[in-house]
Amino acid sequence: MLRVGVVGMHNHARRHTAAIRQMAGIRLMAVCDTNPDRLKARAAEENVPGYTDLAEMIRQERLDALINVTGDAAHCATTVAALRAGVHVLCEKPLGLNLREVRAMYRAAKQSGRLLFAGLNRRFAPAYVKFHALAAPFAGPGAVLYLEKFYGGFELPSRPAAQQGFVTGIHQADLAVWIGGRVKKIEGISATRQRAVDAQGRRGYEARVCAVLTHAGGMRTFLTVGNRVVPVAEHPLNLERTFFTTSAVYVDQYDFRRVTVSQGPCSRAFEFPEDQLGFLAQARAFVRAIQSGQAPYPPESYLESHRVVFALPREGTACP
Repeated sequence: MLRVGVVGMHNHARRHTAAIRQMAGIRLMAVCDTNPDRLKARAAEENVPGYTDLAEMIRQERLDALINVTGDAAHCATTVAALRAGVHVLCEKPLGLNLREVRAMYRAAKQSGRLLFAGLNRRFAPAYVKFHALAAPFAGPGAVLYLEKFYGGFELPSRPAAQQGFVTGIHQADLAVWIGGRVKKIEGISATRQRAVDAQGRRGYEARVCAVLTHAGGMRTFLTVGNRVVPVAEHPLNLERTFFTTSAVYVDQYDFRRVTVSQGPCSRAFEFPEDQLGFLAQARAFVRAIQSGQAPYPPESYLESHRVVFALPREGTACP
């Protein structure tokens, strides 16, 4: 029985704990958070002990593995501490705030002999697994990948505005690297940021980052990431569109639900009604990697994804 804990009780924590509970051979032992009120509520919800100290949770619960859902700025320190304590870690994206932190995390994993698993769930979401299988064989000269993501109406008070660009763009950068491989040139970069006012007159901002990536194998990626942040999350828009095209094939993915492939006059659609975001498949892959000692993707792949996203602007300059 794999004994696992979760640190950080916000954002995707519920998705991770729900995935754990659907699996055999793994047990949620405890949760950890520095906010006592949030910790008390989530520990009661999960019916497990709650800790405010990560080292104590690891020691008292004799953890084999940890899922790290802390704030982005805490990812490096908490992950390195857990790895050095002999615990395998699945850390949410982005792994760190810069490449120095990401490299330090992988170095700690290597030195400890433990697994560091990047929580980039698109690689396990069923629609994207199918998209990758259909597109990657054609990802050479003349191929074009288009990635668009827009997050709207979300309140993100714990994340400085200067960090929004790479946080929301990490999935798209990772998809580009996963499908097209190493990026040799990043150009055509633009960033805009402007005031936004919701229906109640509350002020926030809307921002977009665009870039063109040229891959070593010849594929080009057009990437657009947008964000609309207002004081209160209201009528959120969360749109994700991805398509890939060459002279031989066209592949389209819309919002995790459907993938359509066209070759000549023939077209076929695939529907994905279950585990759309891939958290269950990701958790299963994490467990398999611990058991086999072999991660599904090499560190170099995730390092490249972070290198690309850290090269993007942070959604332009602040509004006056």
